[in-house]
Amino acid sequence: PPPPPPPPFQPFSVHGRPPSVLTRRRLSCFAIFCCMTLALVLVIGLSMFVFFLVYRPKIPDFSLRDFQVSELNVTASPLGTNLTSGNVSFVSFDMLVKLEVRNPNKRLQMGYDSFNLDVLYRNEQIASNAVPPFEQGKRNVTLLNVELRYIDRPVPADVGESLKVDMEKDKIHLYVAIVAESRLLFGNSRSFPFWAFSGCNVQVGSPSSTRVGRLLKSQCGSDK
Repeated sequence: PPPPPPPPFQPFSVHGRPPSVLTRRRLSCFAIFCCMTLALVLVIGLSMFVFFLVYRPKIPDFSLRDFQVSELNVTASPLGTNLTSGNVSFVSFDMLVKLEVRNPNKRLQMGYDSFNLDVLYRNEQIASNAVPPFEQGKRNVTLLNVELRYIDRPVPADVGESLKVDMEKDKIHLYVAIVAESRLLFGNSRSFPFWAFSGCNVQVGSPSSTRVGRLLKSQCGSDK
């Protein structure tokens, strides 16, 4: 009788193991990796839940206390020159913005890596300043006096003309924007940074040689 046919060829890996064994090991390693990842996510989630449950963190509150304008001029050319441009006006000002920053947390301190204040007129930034980084204790209230000074700030000509009209009416409409990069502080640990925003529509009087332009009314809101 003819000899029996040879057994079917079974390829082996370079290590001499059938592919089915390698496949099972790969699947086993993948399953272990997925379980470890899921466990890590659950631990982090549980830790955050316990943290929020114990500390009940709250975001900081910003409020505008006062806004003063001691000087405000709009010219067609830089001060001391006769150079004019039909498309640009120049604004010179001296302003003082008084802010109240409140940390409402009774178990957490607050830190600010950056704290910026901008003043806009008709969506055009006319003034800006940054407060150095600072920290607050629990339930602390910090008062900030932010000075804004500039000579010959260039703005579009139509913005300058509109500002002149408001100055003549003795009612200048401005927008104050506050942007702070904040952190929660607990012991020697610091949270990831988060941004806190606040904005105020303000109306101030026009300054003169005999008086300072005072805050007439304001309306503030926050988006944190």
